[in-house]
Amino acid sequence: MLTYLYSWLFSQIYLVDRNFTTQHMVMRKPQLDISLSDELGYMMKDQEYQTHLSLAVESKKQSSCSNYHAVNAANISRSNLQAIGIGATACAQHGCFVPHSIVDFQKSESLGNFKHMNIDYSIYNALNYYSAGIDSSLIIYDVEYQWSINFLQRVAQSKGLSIPKNMHIIPAVGKFHLSTHKLACFARYSLDFIQGAGHVDGEILETLWMSFNKISLIAQSMSQAHCQEVFNDHMRDSKIVGISKLSKFAFEQA
Repeated sequence: MLTYLYSWLFSQIYLVDRNFTTQHMVMRKPQLDISLSDELGYMMKDQEYQTHLSLAVESKKQSSCSNYHAVNAANISRSNLQAIGIGATACAQHGCFVPHSIVDFQKSESLGNFKHMNIDYSIYNALNYYSAGIDSSLIIYDVEYQWSINFLQRVAQSKGLSIPKNMHIIPAVGKFHLSTHKLACFARYSLDFIQGAGHVDGEILETLWMSFNKISLIAQSMSQAHCQEVFNDHMRDSKIVGISKLSKFAFEQA
C-alpha cells in the first residue's frame, strides 16, 4: 500500500455537480414501465438507490456559507414532476461519467434543507469503482464545505453505503464556484493549494451539461426506464467522443 505522503500520485480525482434543468414528469401508469438496462449503464441502480433513500437519515443543518439558490428554486412545488434534477460524479480530468453514479433528486420537504443522501449514493459508487490499491480521492464539489463535514458519519450510519478501507477523502471546490464562497473557504478548498490536483478547474461538468440539457427536454416526458436508457446512451457517446478528441490532441502534440 502507498504511504499517505505519496498517495496523491495514484489518487482518484472526481467532480460532483447537480443539474436542475434535467427534470422528469410523473408517469400516469408507472406499473407499465419495464427497464431493459437497469444496472447496465451510468444511471443509478434503481432498487438499491430507492432502498438507500428510504433508510438514509438526513441532517437538518443549514448552510453556513453560500446559499442554495438553485436548490431553493427547484424545490418550488410542482406536482407534475417526479424528479426535479440529477446529480453526477465524473472524472475531473477527462469528463467521463462514473457508472451508476447518476442520481435523480426529489422535492425536499422544506425549502433550504438540502438533502445530501442523493449525492452520497453517487459518490459512494464512484469511490468504489476500480479503487483497489488507491488510498486517496479528491472530491470537487461546489458545496463541499457542507457535504464533507458529516459524510463519513452518514456512511457509518448507512446500511447500504461503504467506502474503501483507509480511503482518505480530500475536499475541494471548483475555481469558478469558489468565488462565491467565504474568504476562509479559499485557503481550505482551493485546487491551487492541493497537492496532486494538477491543472484542473473543477468545472468540466458545466461544459457537459450544455449538450445534456438538449436531450433532457425531450426525455422528461418519457417513461422512467426509457429516459434512463436515453441518458445512458448520451453519456456513453459523450465518453467516446471525448476520448477520441483527447487522443487526437495528444497525437498532434507528440
